[in-house]
Amino acid sequence: MDREKIITHLKSQGTWRLVLLSIITLGIYTAHYIKRQTCIFNKYLDQDQKMSIIFVYFILLLSYVRAIMLISPVFVEQWPINENVTDLWNKIWVLLIICWAFIARRKINEFILSSSKRTQWLNRGLTFFFSVFYINYMINFINNNLDNQQKMEKVPPLPES
Repeated sequence: MDREKIITHLKSQGTWRLVLLSIITLGIYTAHYIKRQTCIFNKYLDQDQKMSIIFVYFILLLSYVRAIMLISPVFVEQWPINENVTDLWNKIWVLLIICWAFIARRKINEFILSSSKRTQWLNRGLTFFFSVFYINYMINFINNNLDNQQKMEKVPPLPES
């Protein structure tokens, strides 16, 4: 498995852009980001190590239904769904996003960082609180370090005086 190739393919955008697009789309963009990253992970992992695509499609489905539940009361006077149901739906969605983030964290730690010479590991607490955004930030961070490392390897030796 080529770690540099995986991390290069996983890098997609800046974390602030992901946050902004996730807010604007009420989390739908987050679900599509998760789908994209899962497909990239699964392209490189063995069959028994792949992430569940059914789990990802469930997150996608929940994201769309959640967005409809959040927007509909604005357009419909008497929304038939209770606020408690919407809150429960949101909590389930957040829980699934956090679960995916921990799965992605484990994959990054196991397959990208563990057998390389890298010393940074993805933090559990930050993964819990910032989930997808922390995963994206760390992918960008690792990718930038990889670029800097490759640049340093290509630096010609200093001339002798």
